[in-house]
Amino acid sequence: MNTAKMKYLTEEEVKAVAEPILRKNFATYGIGDTGVIEEKDFDGTFIIRMTTHVSKPVPTNILIDVVDKIQQKLRKQGEDRFVILETQRQGATDETPDEDVG
Repeated sequence: MNTAKMKYLTEEEVKAVAEPILRKNFATYGIGDTGVIEEKDFDGTFIIRMTTHVSKPVPTNILIDVVDKIQQKLRKQGEDRFVILETQRQGATDETPDEDVG
């Protein structure tokens, strides 16, 4: 990969790119705020982790499609880090994970 063309966006810039996509695609699931952080993955590379608050479970196929749309838009801006997107429902705990509804 040509590292001269790589660009790392700030967490705020990543959020600004992702939010319109999230709002459009998660509107029927009661979308709330989205958090964005950069962290090291298991292999030491940096990734972007997003957590979007929703009021209803999001089907897995929708979640995968949205991640792809966000990733494509970020890559057009030179951002090459991998995106991990998870949803969190209000009142849900780690003991009550969402099930695949799609």
